Order: sequence, then C-alpha cells, then structure tokens
Amino acid sequence: MKVSHPTISIIIAVFNMQDRLAAAIESVLKQTYAHWELLILDGGSTDDTVGVIKKYEQHLAFWQSEKDKGHIDACNKALPKTRGEWICLLNADDILLPDSLEKIARTSQNHPACQVITGGVIIKKWQDNRIVSVKTYTHPKDLGLTLSNVLLKMPFINARFFHKTLFAKYGNFCAINDAGQYYISNDREYLSRLALLDISSVIISDPVYEYHAHDGSLTFSNKHRLQIHREHCALATRLLGNPSLTVGDRKLISRWQTKETLLSAFFLLKKQPLFASQLLLGEIKSHPLQCIFQFFRLVAVKCCDKLAFLPNEMR
Repeated sequence: MKVSHPTISIIIAVFNMQDRLAAAIESVLKQTYAHWELLILDGGSTDDTVGVIKKYEQHLAFWQSEKDKGHIDACNKALPKTRGEWICLLNADDILLPDSLEKIARTSQNHPACQVITGGVIIKKWQDNRIVSVKTYTHPKDLGLTLSNVLLKMPFINARFFHKTLFAKYGNFCAINDAGQYYISNDREYLSRLALLDISSVIISDPVYEYHAHDGSLTFSNKHRLQIHREHCALATRLLGNPSLTVGDRKLISRWQTKETLLSAFFLLKKQPLFASQLLLGEIKSHPLQCIFQFFRLVAVKCCDKLAFLPNEMR
C-alpha cells in the first residue's frame, strides 16, 4: 500500500526583519520531513529583508515584496498560491523545531479526518540579546482548540496547522478590525470561529513551534495593548450576537468581555478619564459580580512575579 506524504505549505509574512528572518528560513530547511513548500511575502521592507530572501530564493516556492495591509493580509494573499494540504503560519522572528513537519505529517496520516493539528509550544523571552526565560506548553488543556483556550489563554495560532479546505469552507483570516486598523487580534478572531464549529482537531504534546518574545515582537510587545483590549471587546460583542451559543459559552465570553472592558478603562484613565469612568460604570451596572471578580483577579495577577513573562493577552 502506497503511503501518502502530505505537502505542508509554510507561509512567512515579513516586514523589516533582516536580522531575524534567516533563522526562520533555516528552521524550515533543517526539517527532517521533505514534503514542504515555503512562501515568503514581504510587506515592502526598507531594510535588507529582501536581500535575505534572495539568498534563499532557490528554496522558495514563491516570494514577493510589495506593500500590504499588515502581516495577516500578506498571509491571506499567500493562501491561494499554496499547493499543500496543510497550512502553517511561521512568524519571521520565530522558528519551527527540527522534526515539527514530520510529526504533523505523521499525525495527519494517522488521523485522515483531522482538520486542525496543534503542537506544543516553547516561548523564549529575549532581553539584550540573551534569553532570560523559557516557558513550555505541551499539556492538552493548554493546546486544545476550545473557546476557553482561544479567549482566556494564548491562542497559539502558529503552532496550529490548518487543512487547506478550512479556508474555502469558513473563510480567510480577518485583516482589518472594526475601526479600520490592522487587526492585531486576528488569531483569536479566526480561532474563535473554528472553536464554535464542529472541527476535528488533534493535539501533539511534543513542542513543534518556538516563539521568540522580544521588544520588536507584535505578539509580545506592550505598544498596542489598548488596541488589543478594544479589539477583544468588539470580538466579544460579535460572538455574543450568535444565537446558537451554549449557556456555558455565553457566560465565558461575557466574563472575558468584562475583563477586557476593565483593562481598556484602566488604560484610558489618564488620557480620557471621563470616557474611562463611563466604561467602568456601564460595565459595573451590567455585570456587578463579574466586575468585582475580575478586578480582584487582575490585581492578583498584577502582583504576581510571573507577570513579567506573560504576554499582554494573558495579563
């Protein structure tokens, strides 16, 4: 019997990452699994990112450099150009672990009906060109494609490999938010869509993806915290408009919305105290018990030593 070897398409969307891109590309070239293709879409970088891409041109199935509407817009542009059965989004400042693709391919062969495969994650925090902390997530309770994980924990979209048919059936990633800005929380938006559907998902407990947290990282940076919290509030409102939500899902989303509203108000207190007060009072009036619970939870987390490591979404 002939064994099928699925092709895995890796998409790297990049902008001004001349110092980090090569490591991401090399992590693909060093894979123990041979059936892959690599596509790189540069957003019109002004540094030598294109020069780095050209050095690896012979290994690429496709690449281009042109202005786009952000990282996820570039990923959407790449999707129609992929030929693989599975799609992986690799950040230009992260890496795939050496045998990641082999594990994904083997899992897809063992579970032919599977639509999403999620692998374990390593997060390395960098400061002054050295690693200051390492966190590993391999437990199924952290990796499962559940609404609770997607909204309340790290979504880990880069460690999730998507069967290409999902995009044809459920649409691409959302690149622009309700305010017309680049949608930073596109990962939670897309994964929440899948989590509410009957998607066949399998978990690999071994690490397959390594995030690099640094000051220039959009995923882990503090620069866009207010926008992220506002996007979360808007996403919660949209999700709550779904009449088919279960009671449990509705409570979970409502609790998440309260937390994100409180965080938005706290960030606005200095610059827009009146608007922040209105947000707080409105939320307290609507969900008094949730506000009390979330307030004390946020205070407790703020006092926790682990906070310095956690990305913004988990604070």
